[in-house]
Amino acid sequence: MTDKQERKQCSQEALLAYVYSNLEYPEQAKENRQEGMAVVTFIVAKDGSLENIKVVRDPGAGLGDAAAMVIHKMNKENIRWNPGLQRGRSVAVRFNLPVRFKLDKEEIPTPQEEEEAVEEEMEITVADIAPSREMLQQSAVAREWRDEEVVEDAPPPPPLPVVEAEIEEDLPVVEADENYPPPPPPPPPPPARQQVAEIFKVVEDMPRYMQADCESLATKMEKKECAQEAMLSAIYDNLQYPSIAKENGVEGTTVVTFVVEKDGSLSDIRLVRDIGAGCGEEAVRLVEQMSAPGQWVPGKQRGRAVKVQFNLPIKFRLDD
Repeated sequence: MTDKQERKQCSQEALLAYVYSNLEYPEQAKENRQEGMAVVTFIVAKDGSLENIKVVRDPGAGLGDAAAMVIHKMNKENIRWNPGLQRGRSVAVRFNLPVRFKLDKEEIPTPQEEEEAVEEEMEITVADIAPSREMLQQSAVAREWRDEEVVEDAPPPPPLPVVEAEIEEDLPVVEADENYPPPPPPPPPPPARQQVAEIFKVVEDMPRYMQADCESLATKMEKKECAQEAMLSAIYDNLQYPSIAKENGVEGTTVVTFVVEKDGSLSDIRLVRDIGAGCGEEAVRLVEQMSAPGQWVPGKQRGRAVKVQFNLPIKFRLDD
């Protein structure tokens, strides 16, 4: 192992240890059993200080802010990084630091394990292990470890060429003809395009059927399971088995797709799988009965309500 490799490995261990000892798992995230990966981006300046600290990926429940707080703490404690070098001179470098929050994790990964995690979304597992201050200050802190982008001053644009205009003399003068009609006015500008809100298929908090008793439960998993049972009860208590399907012994599963809007209503209700004999129409009717605003808890991405595509299977089965 070369000296450069040894410094790199040492710096990785020091950075991991510092992150683990200073990272505080938010209480709200603990209560909700919230896990996930936050990514903090910042610039390592020429003097080794950290600038422009931003959270670019936030699982929610305060995890993004907790990850950024560790980076801010380095500046407060006057911990300096070894700046990046480009052609032998110090330059500003953009650095992306992923931090994975995982409950009940007692060990930190080795630098080799961490490199494998980087290849699978650049992950860091949260743990509680204190670093030695000397190790952190003596190491070349992670200058070559993550995605680095050299931030250099852009060169000035080249001067524009000077074009000399040639003036034609003795050109004929065209006089206005009063009998000639004026040109038509220009056409009106095209109407502005309306921005269509993005429809998600998977979000951090998936939509669920609204039930007041379920929403008063403590954890996200309890709310989800309770809402699932309430939705199934609402469907099968109101299901009317089509007569033609009964007469012909038709059984099976239909699938209805729809969009859960930000206000908890349903839109774009469509039948995507039909077993026939009127079962598909009955499935659509059941979904339409629960489509009013507020009947669903909308899905959320990064703490804000978003549109989410939802597929609902409804099983038709005759009693024996």
